[in-house]
Amino acid sequence: MNFITQFILVLVFPLSLFSSSIPTSNTDDWGQTGHRVVGAVATRHLSKKAQKNIEELLDGHSLAWVSTYADEIKSDERFKSYDPWHYINMPLTADYDAAKASVQGDLVQGINRCVAQIKDAKLPKADRQFALKMLVHLVGDLHQPMHIGRAEDKGGNDIKLKWFGRNSNLHRVWDSEVIDYFDLSYSEWTQDLPRITKAQVRLLQRSSLLDWVEESQEIAAVLYEKTPAEANLYYEYTYEYKEVVTQRLLWAGVRLAGILEDLF
Repeated sequence: MNFITQFILVLVFPLSLFSSSIPTSNTDDWGQTGHRVVGAVATRHLSKKAQKNIEELLDGHSLAWVSTYADEIKSDERFKSYDPWHYINMPLTADYDAAKASVQGDLVQGINRCVAQIKDAKLPKADRQFALKMLVHLVGDLHQPMHIGRAEDKGGNDIKLKWFGRNSNLHRVWDSEVIDYFDLSYSEWTQDLPRITKAQVRLLQRSSLLDWVEESQEIAAVLYEKTPAEANLYYEYTYEYKEVVTQRLLWAGVRLAGILEDLF
């Protein structure tokens, strides 16, 4: 872990990842609510100029509105080649190595590809719009810890659990069930997220894409350890991990805003 990441985790947010217990083909990532929160948070941290340019490219739609697009197209065979962009499967103790990355693509490659396409003013508007819709979603996915999971259990999809007595799995719990438990709309989530200073925003946005991978990977390692197969998860689990979920949504939105501010 580099100095910037350590500083953010330990000094700036002392009650975040390292509080008492931190706590792949994949399913719907962060669920609709989580992705919309990320888009709404990003919008809050954009300049007026960037907001205007983004709105123009998206034909008036908001970042929250387009944030679920990458999941919606999964049912269309024409977009199957983009499925691997939603996750990274690698050992929990390994560093991301571009030279060994999946030839089919992954989250890091997908985000970089989207950024390059948005930057290319020679591309048709439709192509840049598609890239922006994908980017909003993928930055959210990267902050969902189980999207940096092990290949052998498909990012937690094969780890069967009970969620309040109902059949579930570790990936699904982190995609949507912890978030949905609180029964808040995405706008309510966004409104109630912690407020952070401009200095904290700058630190979060200064961290690198690989820092974000490492953060999610570290959380995923703890979740694997603390959430054994066949566990029956109840209120205690939501209490223990709400802060982690909140942090990942907030950081994803702030960092997405940093990327978009540079682009627009």
